[in-house]
Amino acid sequence: MLSTNFDQIKKLSLEIKKIYEQINQKDYHKKWEIEDYTMGMIGDCGDLCKLIMAKNKLRRTKSKDLNQDIEHELVDILWSLVVMSKELDVDLEKAAITQLNKLKLGVNKVASNHYSTS
Repeated sequence: MLSTNFDQIKKLSLEIKKIYEQINQKDYHKKWEIEDYTMGMIGDCGDLCKLIMAKNKLRRTKSKDLNQDIEHELVDILWSLVVMSKELDVDLEKAAITQLNKLKLGVNKVASNHYSTS
């Protein structure tokens, strides 16, 4: 298992989710569903793409600190993933370890096939 740091990330993420729910309720907005979190994350992914393009000198930016803004968007995306995994009843930590191990096996297979024939 991962360190307790991931537990802290999950705990903080879910605390923040509750605060957002309270704000939405006070503002008479509907409670967010999985689709809303997904769309929010897609928006954050788009923002991240624009910042990376700016960092690579492919677009203009008003950012005063690209690295800090990129970090912010990455954490927004992480927050969304944690909240979405909770909504979907997915153990994100366990799934990540399982899927990353599968990916590593696949990548190793490709690498060994690619380099053994060269």
